[in-house]
Amino acid sequence: MKKIFVMIFVLGMVVNLSATTVELAKKIDLVNKLMKVTKVEEQMMNSLKMVKNMQKNMINQLTGNIKDRESALKIQQKSFELVMKEFSWNKFQDDFAKIYAEVFSVKELEGLIAFYKSDLGQTVINKMPLIQQKLMPLIQKKVMQLIPKLKKAVEKMVAKEKAKAVARKQAATKQQVSVKTDKKSNPKPDQKTGATPKK
Repeated sequence: MKKIFVMIFVLGMVVNLSATTVELAKKIDLVNKLMKVTKVEEQMMNSLKMVKNMQKNMINQLTGNIKDRESALKIQQKSFELVMKEFSWNKFQDDFAKIYAEVFSVKELEGLIAFYKSDLGQTVINKMPLIQQKLMPLIQKKVMQLIPKLKKAVEKMVAKEKAKAVARKQAATKQQVSVKTDKKSNPKPDQKTGATPKK
């Protein structure tokens, strides 16, 4: 009787696992279709390029002389090449698909694909870069306004921490002087004789 129960349990687990694997494979397939319909790879590359242009504009505004600007732009170019290499769609696609498959049901994925294949869905996809393009200058403006405030806040925190460090050092020095003074005013008795040295 016990063996039959174990066999039924194991068989149930295998069937359940098999069904889960089939559903996951179906979800991954649907996610890949959704990614293609929504042009995720193209959108991702466009976003990265916009970030690069925003950084370039900020470097131009923040660097005073041409030499500093040229150096900063070279560093930015090298950094961006590394980012483009590491953030390539090929490196993200599988993880992206797994996350979408975990979050959305088969029915939801099918609904999203149907929507994005529709005229309205395609309009949303095609106009998204324009929205991002219009948002970038706004974000850049806000960042540029924030930089002096951040700089001031950081300088204030650094000054405060320096003052604390100086105060701790002064307190430690004062304590050392106090300990030395106590030793002189209260000398320890001689260990052999037990007599206290005269002041």
